[in-house]
Amino acid sequence: MSATAAVVLCIGLLAAPAVSADEPDLSTAPDGTLTYVDPDLADESTEQVEGELTVAIVEPTEASPAGDTTYSIATAGGDEVPIDIDLPADVVSGGEITAELVDAPSSERSTLQEDEPATVASASIEPAVAAAAVATDHRYYLAIRNGSGVTAAQAESAFRAVADRWVAEAGGSIRSFSRPAGATTFYTGSCSVASPSSVWNTADNAYPGVDFGATSGNHLIVIGGVDQCDGPGVATFGVDLSSGGKVIVEFEPSINTFVGVHEVGHNLGLDHAGLQRSGCSGVCAEYGDLYSVMGLAIGGGSPAYAVPALDSAYRHQLDVDSAGEIFDAQGVTGGPVVTLRLQPRGAASGLRGVRIVTGTTEHWVEYRRKVGRDVGTVYGPGLSLYSTAYAEGVTITTRTGSDPRIRLRPDGSSGAWAPGRQYVNGAASVRVLSAGDTALVQLVGARPNGFFDVPPGPGFRNEILWLAGRGITTGYEDGSFRPSGPVLREQMAAFLYRLAGSPAVTNLPPVSPFRDVATNHVFYREIVWLSRSGITTGYADGTFRPSDPVLREQMAAFLYRYEFGSSGGPVDTDGPTFTDVRRPFVFFDQVEWLAREGISTGYDDGTFRGGQPVLREQMAAFLNRYELL
Repeated sequence: MSATAAVVLCIGLLAAPAVSADEPDLSTAPDGTLTYVDPDLADESTEQVEGELTVAIVEPTEASPAGDTTYSIATAGGDEVPIDIDLPADVVSGGEITAELVDAPSSERSTLQEDEPATVASASIEPAVAAAAVATDHRYYLAIRNGSGVTAAQAESAFRAVADRWVAEAGGSIRSFSRPAGATTFYTGSCSVASPSSVWNTADNAYPGVDFGATSGNHLIVIGGVDQCDGPGVATFGVDLSSGGKVIVEFEPSINTFVGVHEVGHNLGLDHAGLQRSGCSGVCAEYGDLYSVMGLAIGGGSPAYAVPALDSAYRHQLDVDSAGEIFDAQGVTGGPVVTLRLQPRGAASGLRGVRIVTGTTEHWVEYRRKVGRDVGTVYGPGLSLYSTAYAEGVTITTRTGSDPRIRLRPDGSSGAWAPGRQYVNGAASVRVLSAGDTALVQLVGARPNGFFDVPPGPGFRNEILWLAGRGITTGYEDGSFRPSGPVLREQMAAFLYRLAGSPAVTNLPPVSPFRDVATNHVFYREIVWLSRSGITTGYADGTFRPSDPVLREQMAAFLYRYEFGSSGGPVDTDGPTFTDVRRPFVFFDQVEWLAREGISTGYDDGTFRGGQPVLREQMAAFLNRYELL
């Protein structure tokens, strides 16, 4: 596949400051307030303008292949006043700004058609505040450039696909992404992505009274025809999943959905995904991760290439990753060795990402395979760009310090890491063991969030740390795990529910399925899921007995039903493995399956010891071995 004929390059770099004798001073107060002062303009006459800072990432054009970042002030009157200022890369839209402008638009000169940015003598910018992680509703408003040749129906169809994809990626954190009003055709002399403020001001008039600020959840989408806007797109840079914003895109059917999802990603605070390797700079370094929707958009596919599943790093940033989806660990030289089975990033459940933190750097590990939400994506055999082959496989990206971008870390000329290869970066070390339907990876010296009562040494420490890293357990409030304590039946429900990826449980019954489990029980959702899944039917008297310990044979039955469902699994024909478990024991087949798969090896004397409680450290080992099957 040749990518060179149909690549849409996207990058966001800071605008070059005006030449002056002295560089502007930037300082940050303890509360995060940023102060900007240009000493060369200290004696100039200025006008104060207040409002909300708007940061826009301009995707590159042929005329400006390096791309740009533009800034403006959204005033209380609803206008965007473009400003010439140079700010750090981690500054986003939404902060309150008070600026002294040397050449601010006068009352006689309408800001609606103002293209030239005003020079900033000084400014104070408060940090944008991220909203609490709650489910949000979003709305999009379409404005079409007059003469674009794009119909309202085409615009609605194109962006409806974008909105639907974000609802799917957010997994319930975006409840809806709807269009409250019809598309409006408006006139503007330009829809240039290089000077978006005047375009957005004009488009704003089509929807008077609608707030498109950084915390509004409203998105203004300005659509132009092919080659009318001097580039594929530009978008304001927001804070989090609650953010709204403004977008300009050119209508190009082969990349509409990709570019739209990408630009809305900027509205939500996501930056670009680039490539880090020798000889890679400019567009390559900024936007060369073809496994990511925040990377390059490649057209020419028939049908159009699909949007890849959102990266683990960005899912974690938006707080849409589910329990057990991402294994979280610290990179520690000489730390434990943890083996993990990764589901493809596009899968709907299971462990799909790893985060290893070393100092100020995050190392992210994923398995990119064209299944689930990654079906039809551009990466795969034959795709090569920037001297890098983007094959299916285990990928590693990093993000460092305050830089919001992620960088793909290839294995030489391969974007993915093949079995037998090992990534080493300081205390972060990842060895790829195998790759097929799933990938088996080994973290060398990765210490998950630990417990004070699980010291180094023999036993099940690695398995317990795996349990914590998978988010299956958080331990107790005092920082302990209590490895020798029994697993309670309510805890078992929570463990299996989280192992399954915390699936949605809809229509929780107002009357509990068990007479001893109240509807306000801390694990009510998990126990209902356990019952609906056929993993447990409770006791004959209608109880679940949540505070009773799980017996070893009950644990065998729970895992057996978790694997095969309530209809039953394999029947043993080989005879007993353990001296104390024989037919007609009610859970004989379940215990034998446990032994045959290596989930339990029993005790040294050849016994299984049914009737005894399962210890918490034993459960960690059982679940770890089960996931590695």
